[in-house]
Amino acid sequence: MPPEETLPEEDPLDIVRKKHFTLNSMTAEEAALQMDLLGHKFFAFRNSEANDAVCIVYVRTDGDYGIIETE
Repeated sequence: MPPEETLPEEDPLDIVRKKHFTLNSMTAEEAALQMDLLGHKFFAFRNSEANDAVCIVYVRTDGDYGIIETE
């Protein structure tokens, strides 16, 4: 019987910071403006144009904006 192959253990992810904030209701355009004002690459908000669904607006690698919408 061949010996079992052992895989190296991966280092666990180190979460070094935790932040709490309120998700405000706004349009996607307002969220993108807030993100830009803060100098962040993404911004979580409640989309007032989509029944206050939790969404994330982000800057794409091509410089345009994208939105992740939750159900």
